[in-house]
Amino acid sequence: MNDLSRVELISAIIFSCCLLIGCGGGGVESQPGGEPLLQVDVGAAQTVALPDTLSLAPSVTLDGAAAGNQVDYQWRQISGPGPIVLSDPAIASPTATFPVNGSYQLVLDVTSSSQVASDFLDVTVNTQATGASGLSAPPANNVQCVAPANAAVSASIRLLTPYPGLPSLNPLVGLFQAPGDNSVWYALKQTGEVVRFVNDPGVSSVAPFLDIQDRVDYGGEKGLLGMAFHPSYAVNGYVYLSYTASPVTGLESRISRFTLNTTTQTLDPASEQIILTVSQPYSNHNGGQINFGPDNRLYIGLGDGGSGGDPLGHGQNTSTLLGSMLRIDVGDGSGGYTTPPGNPFVSGGGAPEIYAYGLRNPWRWSFDRLSGWETWTKMPTKRWISSLSEVTSAGMPWRRATASHHPSDVIKPV
Repeated sequence: MNDLSRVELISAIIFSCCLLIGCGGGGVESQPGGEPLLQVDVGAAQTVALPDTLSLAPSVTLDGAAAGNQVDYQWRQISGPGPIVLSDPAIASPTATFPVNGSYQLVLDVTSSSQVASDFLDVTVNTQATGASGLSAPPANNVQCVAPANAAVSASIRLLTPYPGLPSLNPLVGLFQAPGDNSVWYALKQTGEVVRFVNDPGVSSVAPFLDIQDRVDYGGEKGLLGMAFHPSYAVNGYVYLSYTASPVTGLESRISRFTLNTTTQTLDPASEQIILTVSQPYSNHNGGQINFGPDNRLYIGLGDGGSGGDPLGHGQNTSTLLGSMLRIDVGDGSGGYTTPPGNPFVSGGGAPEIYAYGLRNPWRWSFDRLSGWETWTKMPTKRWISSLSEVTSAGMPWRRATASHHPSDVIKPV
């Protein structure tokens, strides 16, 4: 990574779509007292074109058999640029009509005699939505960004449940493994819990690893959002978490370090050392992903502060940490952090922690295992943000450029 120039690194950035709450994953509730197991699956995310309607067709089962009228159904809208009209929200398969273009989220709550299960459906409405999604040809700016050939369709591709015996992990927002150890998975739950389970297809139970529900502000796009093991975790037992909290001063994003209790092999909630806090003006666009890069620095994704359309202008304001990818050096983990000398504003002109700015909501991203370059993703809401193939001074265009507005000094999106 040290051999790559800053422009080369940022030139490799590609945005894609990622959702805070997984769509079509299926909701499951464990059955109490031997009652039939209630399962709900609303299916994969949908894309429709105005003025088309969408016929909702969930799968709802009790012990694997169609539930039919043995349960109660209730569809409701979670988000979207306008109110969705449902033909009958109290039946399993109503018709949904959408008022305007944009991204919508619905949830289906299903209730049996003593169980409740839910699943979320994400719908993108676009008057231009026709055919299969994705690139079928290189974009116009094919000098900077060339699409690969279409993937061949193979009948051998199947979706399998890798751990069918596991209890529900909802609301799951991440799965992680410690450096150099693939024998255990660590499941991050948005409510403020981390549980672990052995990497075995026959696993049927989880064990607690950390519970900080007492300090996590959970709901919507808030909660426990990111986790990163220190590169020397096997030696120092340090784990970093990203979450939202609401102390007396108001909503904030926190980056904290926790220490492993070697006796219980769990993280000690009382060992928390808060490394960084950032005030949040709204409840959404909190980013949340954190990761140690190939350079052993800690990278932190923060959204623009929320609401809609970046009303406070954080995306292009380098004096705030919001709307940015941060890079800090926590060293051996025993203290706070320093700012690496390669950060663009380490000598002035902006917050020294900023590595790249102008981001709407870097909710999920990762490092390419071969090149070390970052691939960034975002959470779509009302408008797709531009995907750039080249930027200057680590600056992305949000909110100066969107899918429908491209200033002449930025390269058009893929």
